[in-house]
Amino acid sequence: MKSLMMKSARAVKDCSQQQLADLVGVSRQTINAIERGDYNPSVNLCRAICKALERTLDELFWEERPLLRLTACNARPTPPHEWVKKEAKG
Repeated sequence: MKSLMMKSARAVKDCSQQQLADLVGVSRQTINAIERGDYNPSVNLCRAICKALERTLDELFWEERPLLRLTACNARPTPPHEWVKKEAKG
């Protein structure tokens, strides 16, 4: 997933990829790969990026995904739009 929030936060701080990379101790290519969605940073790197950009983990890295409901331990997750159908039947 592309990290558009990270790129946006970097732009607001008028910080280049190279400047951010220098602040957090990685290469410019690593920052670029994170922003393109080609690299999943470690939690420590995420925290360093958040500190450098003065943002929270949620603001920069939280990905909105639909909730899933498990009906049994080994069952496949049920998407929310199917909850109503199943609850109406049973």
